[in-house]
Amino acid sequence: MELERIAPEPLSKRPDGAVEASLAIQSVARSRVERAKLRESRAAERDLDVSLAAVAVSQLVPVGETFAFSKLSAAELSLTSLSALGRYPHLTSLQLSHNKLRSLAPLACLCSLRTLAATNNLLTSFDLAVAAATATTPTGRGLTFADLRCNALQHTGLLGEHTELTELRLDANCLSSLAGLSPLRQLRKLSVSRNRLTDVSDLHDAAPHL
Repeated sequence: MELERIAPEPLSKRPDGAVEASLAIQSVARSRVERAKLRESRAAERDLDVSLAAVAVSQLVPVGETFAFSKLSAAELSLTSLSALGRYPHLTSLQLSHNKLRSLAPLACLCSLRTLAATNNLLTSFDLAVAAATATTPTGRGLTFADLRCNALQHTGLLGEHTELTELRLDANCLSSLAGLSPLRQLRKLSVSRNRLTDVSDLHDAAPHL
């Protein structure tokens, strides 16, 4: 009497229902990610207060007979206001990207500010005026570098006041014109892709080194 040989199942064969279970697990994981993103987008609005600013500053530099912080990095904090900036008047570099800022006017107290990154905020207008020079701060005409990509800027605002700008990034905004940039005679790099530009005539006489 011959016994029928039964071939063993391949080790790679999954039990019944395994595929469906795997898809269900992936679906739950995806939904968790989406819920996390939603919670992040609804994160409580925050202020750059004294305690938050204290851990965001770095790079001490000599100022007279003492030292002061020159750099502040506060990205991805859901910031809507910047109340503590006045405590750090000697900042030269500021990183504020991926927040919820609607105005840059509070930065006007920073007489030494030269580098600004404020991408991915809620700015509709550039409202940062050049800080008035004082006897204790270097004279100058504002920023030398500004990165304002991925906002909702509809016009150039007060950018023309920052006559020492050498690099300006305005990609992914809502600009239809570059009017107002003619005073930027030191500008060497300008990036304005993904806008709604229909007029760039202001650049004809501006930015001879562009």
